[in-house]
Amino acid sequence: MKRNPVFLAIMAAIFVAFSFSSCKDDNLSSTTDDTSVQATTEAAESVIGAVGSDNGGLNDQLTDLADLSINGGASFSSFSGSKFGFEEEMPSISANNSNSNNSTRHGLIRRRSYDSTSQYWTVTVVRNYSNILRSAAWTRQYKYRYSRNGVGQQFLRVNSTIADKIEFEIVSDSCSGSFKNPVVSHKLLGLEGKVEGVITLGTDTTMTINSTLPYKRSATDTVAFGQVKRVTDQVITMSLKDVVVRVNMSRRFRGMYSRPTSGTLTGNYKADRVVTVGDSTRSRSVNRDFTVDFSSDTTSDNFTLDIGGFGAQGLRFKGGLEDGMKRGN
Repeated sequence: MKRNPVFLAIMAAIFVAFSFSSCKDDNLSSTTDDTSVQATTEAAESVIGAVGSDNGGLNDQLTDLADLSINGGASFSSFSGSKFGFEEEMPSISANNSNSNNSTRHGLIRRRSYDSTSQYWTVTVVRNYSNILRSAAWTRQYKYRYSRNGVGQQFLRVNSTIADKIEFEIVSDSCSGSFKNPVVSHKLLGLEGKVEGVITLGTDTTMTINSTLPYKRSATDTVAFGQVKRVTDQVITMSLKDVVVRVNMSRRFRGMYSRPTSGTLTGNYKADRVVTVGDSTRSRSVNRDFTVDFSSDTTSDNFTLDIGGFGAQGLRFKGGLEDGMKRGN
């Protein structure tokens, strides 16, 4: 699919117009809070991107957590019993290789190990994704631990004891990534977070996830059209409250990603933005609180984002769980 040149031209004109309007007041200081609708919309796009699966966003981690909660899951594949209990460097293979020990959606497992003292597993995953409109590549390292009634165990099932909880932590100094879509180029600078998932077994096995340490993502976004360039250094912080995902593969959209059926994210978007138009440069800061509601649309891959910053009512958008793109108001 070719990009429509007329559409790109219109987008460029809009971007230039907004950039000039935000920079034209010479009486403003070099860094000023931006309370405009445009700034809120841009903040919404960044938050939605930080949730999207194909960007390596939060829903990618929720899907990993669901996979791990069933002892590796279909996307991580079942671990061979002979390979438990020690550190294992996985062979470098194509992401399309169906090797049962290290293939995973869009990538592969590079390393996994178990610490019998702490009872934590560590797994490192490398992924990439691209199509005509989007591309992304990222590395994630996780630590996770199974337990039953507060007592740790090595596997989801040990004899007749099935874990009822999984503790999941992002190893912050072992994550990297970037993505690019028709609007923005994104570079990850930092990622951290801890959650607990309570497993409820049954015909429709589910997991209820709550933050024990907020999910925090810092990054730089760059948008450029001609002589206009906007660079945004941002920090997005989110806390998960009773986010429910189905563990069953048959319940996932496109048979790949978990789709939260209820629960919320509450968070904050904070950014410093520098807009350059020709020889003129202005800086702005943006600070918005937001809420994501996963119960508003459980039949598609959309979610609802409410974000403040424009009057008392704020703004509402739809976002795509898969592609991390804004759908509209």
